[in-house]
Amino acid sequence: TGKIDADQVDHLVEELPWRVTTKKDVGADLLNIVFRGSQDEVTAAFREAGWHNADPPSRRTYFKNFYALLNNSGYAQQPMMTFLLEGKPEDMNWQKGLNSYGRRDHLRIWQYTPEGFDETVWVSSSTHDTGAVLSVKYKGFVHHIAPDIDDERAAVIRDLNFAGCVKSVTYVSRPGMPTSTRNATGDMMYTDGSVAVIELQACHPIDPQLDSNSNGGSFKAGNTVF
Repeated sequence: TGKIDADQVDHLVEELPWRVTTKKDVGADLLNIVFRGSQDEVTAAFREAGWHNADPPSRRTYFKNFYALLNNSGYAQQPMMTFLLEGKPEDMNWQKGLNSYGRRDHLRIWQYTPEGFDETVWVSSSTHDTGAVLSVKYKGFVHHIAPDIDDERAAVIRDLNFAGCVKSVTYVSRPGMPTSTRNATGDMMYTDGSVAVIELQACHPIDPQLDSNSNGGSFKAGNTVF
């Protein structure tokens, strides 16, 4: 047992299931990110990047959902449907609303310990919601996703990197994985089949302000490049 080295990352990804399921065992989202780091580092990274956890489903959150849908307003902690990885519900969920009920970045994360290693990693499925409806068929609120899920994988990396929480990113391909499929509600999903392995670090947010003492010259208000 021990830590996973660089040569073993490929094997780890190859052994991962390629998708998660609903509680009714319907194929759902594709796994497309692996986080290497502690639970505290994962939590700190998403909080630093401005993401929120989902509220648990309840009568109160149902009406908050309904109001946000009718008003097309943001609901930063709207509930998520539970998905399963090898029968286990997610350990974390994170979302970032975009000032509209139907549009958000979101992902679910499962704790995963590869056989023969002490190191725990966190595997994730991430998608970008583009709209929402109240569905009679699914007895609740259903979000539709953008079909190119690789764009959402990149958006997560950008957010965490800008927050200064990313040490490195490695892309590992899965040649046997289908590059197009449908999620649990029938939306198309397209991908290059790769998993982004993100090694986290203690966050050091990027300061957008220019340092007036740097060698780059002084800041001038209205500077076009700035």
